[in-house]
Amino acid sequence: MGKGKAVFWGFVIPWLAYVVISPLFNFFNPQTKSPLILGMPPLMFWDILWIILTPFCLLIAYNIEKKGWS
Repeated sequence: MGKGKAVFWGFVIPWLAYVVISPLFNFFNPQTKSPLILGMPPLMFWDILWIILTPFCLLIAYNIEKKGWS
């Protein structure tokens, strides 16, 4: 059971964030004034956020594998 949770945390969540949810942030027209999040366009903010969060997902997956959480 722990292996399935590890795959979910280490692979599925970051994949969903990049591949499935990322296109939803790209609906703003670059020719118009779009809202900025911390000075970045929404898609750039989302990608940088998940660059930071992916190692934490992998750390959770590693701990699940190492300790055998079920």
